[in-house]
Amino acid sequence: MKKIRMIGFDLDGTLLDSKKRLSQENIEALAAAAKRGVIILPATGRPESGVPKEVLEIPGVRYLLSSNGARIVDLTTKELLYGSPINAAQSIHLARRLHVLAPGLWELYDQGNCYVDKATYHVIEHPDMTPQRRDYILATRIFTENLLEHIEKNQIAADKFQVFYPTKEEGQRMLEALQKEPGLAISCSTTFNWEINAENSGKGNGLLALGKLLGIQQEEILVLGDSKNDWNMLQMAGYPVVMENADDATKALGKFITRSNDQNGVAYAIKKFVLGND
Repeated sequence: MKKIRMIGFDLDGTLLDSKKRLSQENIEALAAAAKRGVIILPATGRPESGVPKEVLEIPGVRYLLSSNGARIVDLTTKELLYGSPINAAQSIHLARRLHVLAPGLWELYDQGNCYVDKATYHVIEHPDMTPQRRDYILATRIFTENLLEHIEKNQIAADKFQVFYPTKEEGQRMLEALQKEPGLAISCSTTFNWEINAENSGKGNGLLALGKLLGIQQEEILVLGDSKNDWNMLQMAGYPVVMENADDATKALGKFITRSNDQNGVAYAIKKFVLGND
């Protein structure tokens, strides 16, 4: 195992516990790694505007990968270092399809924000929709008059689309329809959503792009994740670490299974592989 020079970490289900809290132990471990010169990179499916302030304030966090790798920004200069959006023509086509497939249950991620249709959008009722997730959604969405028209009029090249579904059967129907569309990467982070990106997007592609900019090699990157929207970075990073709370398919991609997100699994892995504390 080469010396680790970059740590990419998912937020929900990984850095944050099941109640969306950031522990002091995880903060201290990441800050200690940064103090040693390691790049610590939040790598999330959330838009920039949906990343908790306390995550951005972890000592040493300078860069942010959001929307599943569609954007990487320098938080100090506000510069967009890397972008991988869905082109405008396909974004408009997808928005029209989602407007029919899942009225009121789809979202647009664009330039660091998440937009929803003011007249129809509603938070889905689902057994796995926690109060914390519901609160996060309501606090971070921008309600827009006629979202489809907004996308068409402004020729928006979307960072990402997200769509929710109430049942497995409905989710499968949506997935089969979306898989017929060329040039897309479809992933998920819950039991009731699909996340749609350009096929050349993905957290792993973004991590490697930032690594290239900073002179960091693939085998010098450690990543931590727990769900399907982390697969791209787990498959591409030199050292993939998976959370104990992940599903079996995700665990199969890890070289190491760390403790769960409710047991400071991020800190545990960093202490073991970066700080040298077994």
